[in-house]
Amino acid sequence: MSPHREGRFGDILLSRAVHRINRMIQPDAVAVLGDCIDLPDSTQSMARLKRLRHILDQLLCPTIVIPGNHDLPSSQFYSVMPQPADFLDIGKVRLVPLVDAEEPDCNARRSDTDLQRLRAARQGHDGPIITLQHVPVLPPGTTACPFGYTNIEAVLKAMSDAGVSLSVGGHYHVGTGMVNHDNCRFLCVRSLCDIPFVFTVIVMDDVECHVEEQRLSMPSDLGLIDYHSHTQFAYCAGDINMEWSPQLAKLYGLSGLAMTEHSGQLYFEGETYWNGRFSASGIATTEGRLNRMGDYWSALQHMGDGIIVGLEADADFQGNLVIEEQDRSRADVLLGAVHFLPDTVGPDAKRNPKHLAEQFMVVMQRLVTTGIDAVAHPFRIFRRAGLEPPQELYEPIVRLLKKHGVAAEINFHTNEPDPDFFRLCLDAGVRLTFGSDAHDLHAIGEFTPHLQLLRNCGYDGDLADIIVTEASPIR
Repeated sequence: MSPHREGRFGDILLSRAVHRINRMIQPDAVAVLGDCIDLPDSTQSMARLKRLRHILDQLLCPTIVIPGNHDLPSSQFYSVMPQPADFLDIGKVRLVPLVDAEEPDCNARRSDTDLQRLRAARQGHDGPIITLQHVPVLPPGTTACPFGYTNIEAVLKAMSDAGVSLSVGGHYHVGTGMVNHDNCRFLCVRSLCDIPFVFTVIVMDDVECHVEEQRLSMPSDLGLIDYHSHTQFAYCAGDINMEWSPQLAKLYGLSGLAMTEHSGQLYFEGETYWNGRFSASGIATTEGRLNRMGDYWSALQHMGDGIIVGLEADADFQGNLVIEEQDRSRADVLLGAVHFLPDTVGPDAKRNPKHLAEQFMVVMQRLVTTGIDAVAHPFRIFRRAGLEPPQELYEPIVRLLKKHGVAAEINFHTNEPDPDFFRLCLDAGVRLTFGSDAHDLHAIGEFTPHLQLLRNCGYDGDLADIIVTEASPIR
């Protein structure tokens, strides 16, 4: 087993890739080229495969899945995964999936039936053809890959007869560069579960073929800290937990991780929190109290290096923090969050943009004076109310943040932050924090959209000049 392979996190890494693909790539199709599981003889192999199928079903495009030599036999594999058709046409490109027989020493052999099927794929199609298989098809002597086909010459001949433009395989987990041979391109892509957790994006038209690797981990030299992540104590938690979060943060290339649980969810039972009525009286509210704060601090006390302990403190309707003083003093990082406003609470909740803007401004004028380090997901409450953020408040809020030394958080969790607001922050010298707001393990430190937002703002300087890269103090 490779020391760089993290198969134990395979489902989490796949989920991270799927979310990245849906948000940032939006491809025409996705191919999974085998070795979906490590141990096909395990009693958990079917359950694990079903988990992966559930994750793949979240993709917003057609998907081709091919078994590898680490997977279950094809009949069992395709009782869970969708069995591909003989080919899939995506625009002018025809994708041809091939499941080859295993041969000794992790090699493969392509059947005569599939060789003929490949030639037949050219019939009635005049665009590019891409073959997809587990064991990579590579002309002998062109790469360091030790695996191949026992009938490679017949395979290459069938590809030439069909006019194949590109052949893509997996299996050799370190991958290869692109090989050009006899008017065809050959590529072996890297394994998703090997550090730095790469998937490959291929853009192809009639002439050009562009290949780009996407890393699921962040560049470690950026020194990024996730200042906003959750724990199993959140009522809205997915699979996030304190045991695995630090391990994944390190694997994802982060310099630090802040665990910042909702203060309101630690003080109140679920129904009281979600109806938001506690925000009228704030921390003084007695109805629905269920104080789990002591359990939260106890669970955090054994966290190792690089873990920052903190809170995402809810703001009440007056902008005061919903937090007890003894808990406030224990937090290394304190995020202020507007989750509820008077007109968003109760059965008669209104969505009047003018009223919400006025209420938001009242809260913010107080919130930034409470000693918080950063404002979590600014303006997200408007997105959740189905409204566009009020741009007339951008400049006043930026002035408040600057005056009181409070950072603004870039946060994409159920949110689409407006680059215009953060462009004003940059111009005014307001510091920024990166927050994943992770409720699931796949989301920890997923800062690809954050970095893209800064590029959209026109910023191409040193990140250390604009984002917070230390735990305390933020200001």
